[in-house]
Amino acid sequence: MLTLEPSTPDNVVVGHASGKLTHADYEDFRMRVDEMIYEHGSVRVMLDLSDFHGWDLRSAWDDLKLSLKHAGHFDRCAILGDRRWQEWMIKLAKPFFRVKYFDRNEREAAWRWLMQPVSHTGGGALLDTVGTYVRRHPALTLAIAGGLAALLASRLCSSRS
Repeated sequence: MLTLEPSTPDNVVVGHASGKLTHADYEDFRMRVDEMIYEHGSVRVMLDLSDFHGWDLRSAWDDLKLSLKHAGHFDRCAILGDRRWQEWMIKLAKPFFRVKYFDRNEREAAWRWLMQPVSHTGGGALLDTVGTYVRRHPALTLAIAGGLAALLASRLCSSRS
């Protein structure tokens, strides 16, 4: 379940994710993000992953589509969590987004970081290039992502043996 706080400042979306996210959860989130980008040109997101168990397949696809659609329009994303895999997941996203993981008890620090000014000159070149490539070659991108996921999964499984 993904619940969104009804009132937030300017271009900020604050959500609380728990359990396994579904397509319906992403529809609400997507509409709010679209609205903020339309009104302000960009969005800042804070997500609190409380008892979060991941995504179903369709919502994972929704997440990827949203990220690609609005490449370069996410100013900052602060993720609050308490699990090692959540922090690891955020590290994978760093080349593409200004995202930072915070332990749940660091909410004030996360908020201060989220609200810092962002320079839009030069910093998003990699994100823009990747976003353009993915939009032009979605099938190849999915094949590459699937291969990387399989490689990672095999590495994780072999390290546990």
